[in-house]
Formats: sequence, C-alpha cells, structure tokens
Amino acid sequence: AFVGTNWRIKGLDVLLRAVARLAGRDVRLTVAGSSELAGNRPFVRLAGRLGLADRVTFAGRLDRPALADLLARSDALVLPSRQEALGVSVLEALAAGVAVIASDVGGIPEILNGGTAFGLLVPPNNPPVLADAIVRLADDAALRRRLATAGPSRAAEFSVERMIDKYRGLYREVQ
Repeated sequence: AFVGTNWRIKGLDVLLRAVARLAGRDVRLTVAGSSELAGNRPFVRLAGRLGLADRVTFAGRLDRPALADLLARSDALVLPSRQEALGVSVLEALAAGVAVIASDVGGIPEILNGGTAFGLLVPPNNPPVLADAIVRLADDAALRRRLATAGPSRAAEFSVERMIDKYRGLYREVQ
C-alpha cells in the first residue's frame, strides 16, 4: 500500500518505477490518500505507460475505516518520500501492525529507529534499491512478521499522550 496526498513529494513515481522492475512477481499496489483529480493524473498515466494498469489500484481518498481495512489487507506500506516532516502514514502502518519500507528522509529514520527494528529504510529517488527492498520483504515472511509485530509498540511511543507527558517533563525541568 501507498498512502499520501502529494504524490510527487511522497515519491509515488519512484514506487511505480520500482514496481515496474518487478515484472513477473506477484506484487500489487493500492494507492490511497488522494485522487487523480487532485493534480495527480500524471501518476495514473505513468502507471499506464509502465504497464502497471492491472497491478496498481488507485483507491482515492479513504475514510478511517477504509484506510484501516486497506492496511489490514496489506503486506507492507511503502512510502518513498522525497521529503517528510514526520510520516503519519508510517505511524499508522506501524500501529496497524504492518511492515514498512520508507525513505531515509525527515523524521522517518527516527520513527523506524534507523531502519534496524521497525522497518526498512531506502535512499530517496532510487527505484532499483526500493525494488530490492520490496523483494526482500516479499521473500522473507519472518522479517515481515518481525517488523509487523514490533510496529504497534513503536507507534505508541509517538502517541499524543506521550508527547504531552514529555512536554510536561520539559516544562518542569525549565521552571
């Protein structure tokens, strides 16, 4: 699955090119979070040009229950962002117990603890490396399970309640 509203910044073109490299493998992609009407029509055309029309589904904007259902049906969330402040969709996937592959940009490495225990990190703008990471995760069920199992506890570390507690602690230190 891929979830994001600004498909250029989120690197959907990179992901489409990576999936195209996986011809002959049973890799399917569902794109959610926006629609082609939001200025994303070039990405739909790119999927067609790359011969991915039967392997990529553009689901449009999903409400919370539909997003939860998509994540529950997915083996992984892939977010090859070019830039990212935090990576809310990464946190949502972790909380849902879904393995993550994401770019080593912005706040994502912090969420994924450097790509060691909670997900795989890849360099941005690199379809071959992203394709390799997808294959690695697809071929290693134990790795997928380990990442999925570790996700919820990691996501909980970024909860609103935890942030409030940390701010309270910081204010106490400053006083």
